[in-house]
Amino acid sequence: MACSAPKVRNAYEGPERAASDVATLFTAKKSAYPDQRPRALFSAVNGKHYGTAVVGYPTVARVLPGEALVKVYCVTDDLPASWDKFLLFYATLRAGHFYELACDRFTASAIDRGTSYESIHHLLADAIQAKQAQ
Repeated sequence: MACSAPKVRNAYEGPERAASDVATLFTAKKSAYPDQRPRALFSAVNGKHYGTAVVGYPTVARVLPGEALVKVYCVTDDLPASWDKFLLFYATLRAGHFYELACDRFTASAIDRGTSYESIHHLLADAIQAKQAQ
């Protein structure tokens, strides 16, 4: 998988917005959970792609609040039973909230983790924690 995409990506046009004005979707780091669950990588919102196999998938995507059609790339790394697929789901995203992207073989979702960065920072890769805390 390519790694040239920004780890944190704004999935909207225009200038940077405050964290309280956007919904933040994120992929938990691999070591966040003791089991080997599939990883849901942000790919697109409302038909506009922000992550691909060519440019990579952002770890954190900042999205405008409201009803959204989200596309994730679900992948497992547990060989020999590894698999990957794209899944779509609708979500109502609220400004200032953090949403953990999740998937299994059949469904994907955005789990509302609330508005406290302190409650989710341990799920994020160390390299992006400082940028998200702003």
